[in-house]
Amino acid sequence: MKALKKTFTIFFILSFCLFNGCLFANSNRAERAAEKFHEDFNAGNYRKIYEEGDDGVFKATYSESVFINRLEEIKKKLGAVKKSKFINSNERKHNRGTDVYVRYETEFANGKANESFTYVLIGDKILLGGYQITY
Repeated sequence: MKALKKTFTIFFILSFCLFNGCLFANSNRAERAAEKFHEDFNAGNYRKIYEEGDDGVFKATYSESVFINRLEEIKKKLGAVKKSKFINSNERKHNRGTDVYVRYETEFANGKANESFTYVLIGDKILLGGYQITY
């Protein structure tokens, strides 16, 4: 009985580590995508940000012109991104793939804001699924 209990404990620990490793890998991918978003934002590559978004909910929610105008307004008010502090991440699996939510406290040239990104992971792709900012 002790051998079975020990085997179950080892299996549980390995499963937990493997599962959390996948979570961290997805979170890291989303964090890198958010960094790229900030680089493109600072460079004024708003159309590129939009074009790399998910064709599903993201593009159904935001028209290209509305999204680009919103980013232009943010840049005009807050300026360029100076630095971001990662707050947390969360993920949800669904039939298309996995949604990864990442949140930041971001310092811009002219103020601070809280940003929330939703990234959709479908196979090898990571696509912007949503963006919210509060300032």
